[in-house]
Amino acid sequence: MLKDDRVLIPFKSTKVVEVKSIIAWESNELSLDGFTPSIGFVKVNLRLLQGVKIFYERKKATAQSKNKREIYEKYVKRERNREKDYVNKLAKGLAALFPNAVHVFEGLEKGDLVSRKKTSKPRRKRNARTPWKLIQRKLSEKVPVVRVSPKTLLEPDHDAGPSQRP
Repeated sequence: MLKDDRVLIPFKSTKVVEVKSIIAWESNELSLDGFTPSIGFVKVNLRLLQGVKIFYERKKATAQSKNKREIYEKYVKRERNREKDYVNKLAKGLAALFPNAVHVFEGLEKGDLVSRKKTSKPRRKRNARTPWKLIQRKLSEKVPVVRVSPKTLLEPDHDAGPSQRP
């Protein structure tokens, strides 16, 4: 950025983190389910976040039906703020609970999960409510996060012999 008296060059710093554990996360509609060998299974309940989203969906629908644009926008902002607050607290808690851990997530794409051709309307709405990518992004600001494609996890290992395959 050019200023009157100086030039500012923004850059990202590179941190070296000593990895002590790995935790694998599965993103579900109402929970994040994790596993780490040192602790075992961990479940993070997302029902509170879903409740907030459902509450504001109803409020916004009421405001829309009454053609109250200002009230609708107010509810949109409140919903977004409450969602961000919840996700920030979740990311901070996970970073504190698992220090020096690498968090591995499925690289989910919502395109297929909310496609009209592949999914029913109630299911699409439920899938759209869960902010998986936002959770991953906020957590990646605090700890190392790796995204793994679900397709590569399902493909068989071609180098393994027949006796090693399940």
